[in-house]
Amino acid sequence: MRQPLARVLALVLTVCVALVALMPAMAQEVVDKTRVWHKTDGVYDITVIMTPAEPEFWVAHYDVAVLDAATRQPVAADVKILATGPGAKSAGWAVAMPTGKQGVYGADVNLDKAGTWDVSVNVNGSKGADFVSLSIAVPEVQRTDMGLVVFALVLLFFAFGVWTLWREGRKARRQRLAAPDAMAPGSGGAS
Repeated sequence: MRQPLARVLALVLTVCVALVALMPAMAQEVVDKTRVWHKTDGVYDITVIMTPAEPEFWVAHYDVAVLDAATRQPVAADVKILATGPGAKSAGWAVAMPTGKQGVYGADVNLDKAGTWDVSVNVNGSKGADFVSLSIAVPEVQRTDMGLVVFALVLLFFAFGVWTLWREGRKARRQRLAAPDAMAPGSGGAS
């Protein structure tokens, strides 16, 4: 009697785990694309890498590599990213932190509206200050109902599991009530 219930619950759990496991694989395609800007004039050789190439969920990650323009060696610097939104109504900034690679700094910037953003990457090092100006088009977020579908399926499987437990409990209770003599002490039943 318990074996069919265990199989049903194992099936429900397997389907839920498979649905959750598929979600990151669908988002991975966007993350792998990057945009690169390179500035070589000035005291620094600055490379800015933005991931993803088109910030679909209004968040972009910036990696900034700073090299001395004359020696091509990594430079220790303070790197700040200033983003001004459409119509200059929203602005934000982030301090880029060292990534572990010498001369490379990283920061996440929230671009909270669709439209064209002006982004300035400011570098301040031992040889002075320099900057890179970028213009980024942030598309309107395309909402999908995939999260709602996954939630509905998980809820459906959970409800099915609860219904199965209730049904099996009722069936067992009916069997106990139908055969009261088998359960009585001294009747040869289970003791």
